[in-house]
Amino acid sequence: MLWFRALIKYLLIIKKSKMRKQVEAEYWICIIGATNSKNLKSGADSPMRNAVEKAFEETTGHEQEICWSGWGSEKEKVDVINAVWSMEQDDHLYKKIKNQLKKGGRFDGV
Repeated sequence: MLWFRALIKYLLIIKKSKMRKQVEAEYWICIIGATNSKNLKSGADSPMRNAVEKAFEETTGHEQEICWSGWGSEKEKVDVINAVWSMEQDDHLYKKIKNQLKKGGRFDGV
């Protein structure tokens, strides 16, 4: 199992390095819900993630470089994500949040 984790970490590093080389990379973000994930079967996000990956490739003409998903975010967390996502990058509050994430070791971006 450790080899699998090492492989995933290696692949993520490669993806991050490719993403950093792109000057004007943009991402499509979608938040959908709500439901109680305890009522879902294990791996229930896989069919939706696969559909999004397929639609991305059909729309853009190339494979995605990153795709993540998962159940379990509560409304407050979704509201925070949406608020930060809506901010301009030169917004003082956005910069403050980004710096706090960097200080906490939770942001490795530029």
